[in-house]
Amino acid sequence: MNAPSLRRRLIQWLLPPLLMLILLSALVAYGIAVQVATRAYDRALLDPALAVANHLNFDEVPPRLDLSAAARDALLVDSIDRVYIGVVDARGQWLGGSRDLPQPPRVDREPVFFDGRPPGGPRLRVVALPVLRDGKRAALVLVAETLVKRDRLVGETLVGVVLPSLGVALLAVAVIWIGVGRGLAPLLKLSEEMRRRSPRDLSPLPARAQPIELTPLVDATNELLGRMGDALAVQQRFVANAAHQLRTPLAGLLAQTELLARDAAAAPVRERVERLREAARETSHLAHQLLTLARADPREHPADRFAPFDLRVLGDELAQRWVPAALARHIDLGFELEPAPLLGERWLVQELMSNLIDNAIRYTPEGGMVSVRTRCVAGRAELEVEDNGIGIPAPAAVRVLERFYRVDGTPGEGSGLGLAIVREIADGHGAEVDIGAPEHGRGTRVNVRFPPLAESIAG
Repeated sequence: MNAPSLRRRLIQWLLPPLLMLILLSALVAYGIAVQVATRAYDRALLDPALAVANHLNFDEVPPRLDLSAAARDALLVDSIDRVYIGVVDARGQWLGGSRDLPQPPRVDREPVFFDGRPPGGPRLRVVALPVLRDGKRAALVLVAETLVKRDRLVGETLVGVVLPSLGVALLAVAVIWIGVGRGLAPLLKLSEEMRRRSPRDLSPLPARAQPIELTPLVDATNELLGRMGDALAVQQRFVANAAHQLRTPLAGLLAQTELLARDAAAAPVRERVERLREAARETSHLAHQLLTLARADPREHPADRFAPFDLRVLGDELAQRWVPAALARHIDLGFELEPAPLLGERWLVQELMSNLIDNAIRYTPEGGMVSVRTRCVAGRAELEVEDNGIGIPAPAAVRVLERFYRVDGTPGEGSGLGLAIVREIADGHGAEVDIGAPEHGRGTRVNVRFPPLAESIAG
């Protein structure tokens, strides 16, 4: 199950209240607009009611409506709605006009506006105007009109309010999305910086340029990195000291076993002494690798102490060292060396090359081939060591760079540190390590690509 997105969580908290506020403001604006328009139409509806009241004749009993046909037509003219007029006396008896107009729910001394519907007729807006004589209601004038204008106004008002509100809502969503993204940018930048780091890089994160909300996280992370750095330094010192202390007695033990092997006469004794000498040699090799691994920490070799040298010259020197070892195992060790200048710690790159050659010889059967190549491609020095040995399965191509990892079923008594040393030194030089199969499909090809010389000098 994926963890919830922080951006999505913030939007879920911010967007609903904002949309509710926009909706509420739209409803309030709509209600106010409709109310204002209704009052305006009601005032317009009151005018014909006052005109009809002025045409009532109270000299007779019951009162009589003296309204000519022309005056009646003038009052009823409306280009959109139909208008109705009706007059009743104080007892509710019809005096003139339409007989079936809705009656008001109450009758006061002031005009009353209400909605009604005559039997089988349309919805109407009605004004009931009481006509007073001697302080008493003598008649009631009713003027009604259909609601076409009002309904049209409601629709136009609804569109005029809702569409801008919808646009504001969409704009708010975009602004919130972009704003949250901008707000989270420092956090994403911080996470990207941590992702790009080497596992060995425990330098503190920059705290000054971070937003104040991220300061506690950065401080806690830096404190953790500091504790991890201290623990790693203690471990590195212990490994270096232990390996250094082991080298002298192991060298003595190896020398003694070699002397003993020469003096041993009986075959069983000579065989046991040979096993002891081989064990001492492997232990001495392990101590040397541990010491190299401890000394290869990139923090101990800053780039400002790097010096230029050529991989080809380094390859020439190592050829004299490793050709005898390869011949002893009947392995064809070839060197194809082209100029490959780079900037780095020379002895560390020499250890890197030695470990690659040693690994290739160790895991290539007798009669096999190992090729060491140096070249310069697009300004980048490259070292390639290729063999036709047992090879490395594709799923293990990354894990073999871990310390003490060995592929299941691998023959020999290797320590699993050779390629770990290669990666450690490569990381310290900003180099890339690529492990794959040779073009012919059998064996292992390890390619180390160093940064361009010009880029290293500029850095």
